[in-house]
Amino acid sequence: MVRGRCHPAEAAGRGWPFLGAWVLMSSLVNITVVQELPLRDRARPAFDACRGGFDGRVAQVGVIDRLASLLLAVAIVGIVGLTRPSVSENEATASLDANRHQEIVPFVHLDESSLELGIAQIISQNHRRLDSRQSRDLARIIVDESRAEGVDPLFVTAVIKAESRFSHSAVSNKGAKGLMQLLPSTGQYISQKRRLQWSGVEGLYDPAYNIRLGIAYLKYLEEEFGFTQQETLIAYNWGPGNLLSARKRGGSAPGVTRRYADTILSEHKNWRQNLTIKVASLSNSAIAPQVL
Repeated sequence: MVRGRCHPAEAAGRGWPFLGAWVLMSSLVNITVVQELPLRDRARPAFDACRGGFDGRVAQVGVIDRLASLLLAVAIVGIVGLTRPSVSENEATASLDANRHQEIVPFVHLDESSLELGIAQIISQNHRRLDSRQSRDLARIIVDESRAEGVDPLFVTAVIKAESRFSHSAVSNKGAKGLMQLLPSTGQYISQKRRLQWSGVEGLYDPAYNIRLGIAYLKYLEEEFGFTQQETLIAYNWGPGNLLSARKRGGSAPGVTRRYADTILSEHKNWRQNLTIKVASLSNSAIAPQVL
């Protein structure tokens, strides 16, 4: 906020006490003039009013009396203004900054349709065997399962890319299965912890079920151990027990695991920025936004 400038609401708040004090002094002076008139003169308006006539002095007193009453009423309003809260400089600055932010960076809402289009293109670029319809179907599953758990679909997409490159039939050399590469023992354990139905090992090849369990496992790691987002990814890939043991020893995860987490976070950030920009520029177009 530029020094020397005063917010309009703040200026109004500061002016009320001075206006009230000035009007109060004026009204007191006028009332004093009326009260200093002789007793018979102050009693005379009622008497003359009964007779239906007013002389010059009665007219003068009547005008001053009404004027004093009016000024007194205004003075009361001014005094009430003393208790009126003024707009602080911080509030005024925040208001100006908010308006400035809205002008420079307009808010862009990433709706489900835009997310599905963007994620479908990411899938197509990383899994050439899936056609456009299959990519769109998988993207819809990712968005639906992520939104149901309050997780960013683009974040889940980044995890799936790192784990299986969008192959629902992928199996690791350690026996992890499906899109989010879950071990059967982990899948069964997390289904019990999160009160989800366990569909057996074969269920891990089902895209929707595998993603549901994978998201549940990510949330479990974050909530159970208080991990940061990076630590959650490291624990997901390396195992929470290994991460906790390394912490106690003052060590860290292997370089390959740290790079795994950093890659997911970096891609998630880039995809979200690029998709937001494309949605903003193509908001009135039916063309799918190019994410990468």
